[in-house]
Amino acid sequence: MSSVGRAVILYLEPTPYIVGLLEEIRAQSLWTIEAWFLGQNLSQDWRLELPDYCSMFDGSAGSAFWKIHELLRKPGVRVLHLCGWGGHGALVPSIMLASLYGVPVVIESDTQKPFQAPLLRRMIKRVLYPVLFRIPQMFLPAGTRQRDYLKSYGAKDAKLRIAQMTVDVASIMRFAQGFGAERRAAWRSAHRIDEDAVVFLFVGRLEKHKGLGALIAAFEQLAASDLNARLVIVGDGSLRDEVGRAAAADVRIASCGRLQGDELLSAYCAADVLVVPSEFEPWGLVVNEAMACGLLVIASDRVGCVDDLIRGRDTGIVYSADQPDGLLRAMRQASSSEASRLRMKANASHVITGWTLQEEASRVVAAWNTVA
Repeated sequence: MSSVGRAVILYLEPTPYIVGLLEEIRAQSLWTIEAWFLGQNLSQDWRLELPDYCSMFDGSAGSAFWKIHELLRKPGVRVLHLCGWGGHGALVPSIMLASLYGVPVVIESDTQKPFQAPLLRRMIKRVLYPVLFRIPQMFLPAGTRQRDYLKSYGAKDAKLRIAQMTVDVASIMRFAQGFGAERRAAWRSAHRIDEDAVVFLFVGRLEKHKGLGALIAAFEQLAASDLNARLVIVGDGSLRDEVGRAAAADVRIASCGRLQGDELLSAYCAADVLVVPSEFEPWGLVVNEAMACGLLVIASDRVGCVDDLIRGRDTGIVYSADQPDGLLRAMRQASSSEASRLRMKANASHVITGWTLQEEASRVVAAWNTVA
């Protein structure tokens, strides 16, 4: 069969989620895809080997702009797919170029409304975004909150299709199903955690905006009265020494450093509750990962996925980041009732089954087929 056409795809950096999505798009469709990345290891060292259809830009925004100019002029290019419009100086000019050459634009976005932004920046966006958002033929917001953000700047419903941003849920669930009681007990024993302990897990970069200070403080208050509580912190970053000191001072806190692959999935499967205390998080793919492993989730209301995956679904607890004791109350609630934890964990597994990479890829392909 012949190709439907060529899709030029621009992402900021290669991540496991993105490469997995691209592979699924290739498996599902007849599109020829040419993926380009504007940088590498920008958020962390992903250590990825890229497929042959993926390439890296090498140079400034200006050189990337001219390369994109060449890509869009190739025969058979029928869609330009972007990871957004910010974060790199070549993205907005690429939208303009595609419009000039008559190439339809599809924009994928995990952007939600900022909780704090300078007045001048808000005013500039209020003027420019409604004009910019007229150009793309389709938007693929990650979820409900991201869709509402685009609508607030004039994006029309006809141009909006929720992508259901996710990870390789099907593979993670297969791993979790094979992670039995013996492996769980062995993991906990290796980390000096009793089998009947309630394990709260943090996974992410160890940076201030991730809410680590608030999490450690809340855990210390919880552990003062709940001797069964444990905290496991997975990740690396500028706060690694602070986390290390907390673990050294309290044997109930374990710092595991950065984990990947089966080691990371094992940490999820051995825990009971994922905590995402971020001060701001556009989406929060760790929530998808944790739910695929059957964990309930505690998340601040500033995590972008909570409206789709937690609120009203009895899969976890959403607390207000503006309330100082909100995180502590949520952790106490999760720790206090095993029956409640089991119910929420079962619900989490059920809800996340519809958020697969296969489903997200099908939505991307459907958008391309609509606009091309």
